[in-house]
Amino acid sequence: APDGTLVCWLGKPGASEDPQGLGRDILIMLNGTPETRNFTMPAATRGIRWRVFMDTAKESPKDIYPNYDGPLAPANRQVELLYRSAMVWVGES
Repeated sequence: APDGTLVCWLGKPGASEDPQGLGRDILIMLNGTPETRNFTMPAATRGIRWRVFMDTAKESPKDIYPNYDGPLAPANRQVELLYRSAMVWVGES
């Protein structure tokens, strides 16, 4: 993006591509700017319960949740990303 930020939603695979139902929705937020920025989760992702999977601004072990059990997204869908950081969210299955 021209301003150094990006939000990318990767929808979970359909039943024919994922017969065991293991796929998940993924939402990636990148802040490549030298300033803290506020992000809004896309309206199209309403209805998905998002949990933090990775947050590069946090110290270990709160930076990665390999069991998909990170904190839930805020109810107002507003997320603050520190400068030069990334967050990855996973939809609950």
